[in-house]
Amino acid sequence: MLAGPVSTPPAPMAAALAAQGIRWVAITWVNHAGAPLVKVVPLAGLEAAAAVGVGFSPVADAFGADGGIADGGIAAAHRLARPDGDLRLRADAVALAPLEPASGWAWAPGERFERSGEPYETAEKPALATINGLLLPGNPVFMGFLHGQSHADQIV
Repeated sequence: MLAGPVSTPPAPMAAALAAQGIRWVAITWVNHAGAPLVKVVPLAGLEAAAAVGVGFSPVADAFGADGGIADGGIAAAHRLARPDGDLRLRADAVALAPLEPASGWAWAPGERFERSGEPYETAEKPALATINGLLLPGNPVFMGFLHGQSHADQIV
């Protein structure tokens, strides 16, 4: 039995997407270096991708972990710099959205889990949910991202 939330798409949803010409679903997540990563499943595999997930390696979180995003390298000393392990990326079917229907693509955010079904230790979403649960009612948290230009000689 898998632990954690599962958002399995109902069969009518898959049929409705197929009727719109959707053939592929891109499941995305962002690693700790800020690089968006993607796994693609055919529409017929969406239910399994939401319930069980698709495989990915923990090495994805070691890319640019030392701040070396520009060279795309793996930080060899990082504890996740290993090609072993089979983690699960589950599609959030509730948040699934068709992209340009004529292209045949839809998109769903991915949530990362261990094979046991427990949340992946470095996944941000479960950590944020825990923090959110610790907040007192009526005390909202506001978050944001700073985006700006740096010196002209640096990559922005």
